[in-house]
Amino acid sequence: MLPELTQLVGTPRALTVRFPYGAPFGNPFNRWLQTRVLGEALAMLVEATAPAMKPSQYRWRQSRERVSW
Repeated sequence: MLPELTQLVGTPRALTVRFPYGAPFGNPFNRWLQTRVLGEALAMLVEATAPAMKPSQYRWRQSRERVSW
């Protein structure tokens, strides 16, 4: 969420997201987005062979659709 800080502390691998604080995987109840962001992060852990910081391809979008459990 703070790429500058992530780079400063030397985190070996990081997926940066452009989401508000408190929602690092996307807006609440948006399972589709949350699953995709988590998949990106896990893929990066497996595929990265050197320290890397990669931006997520997904962006924050508020859904007007109400999702029930």
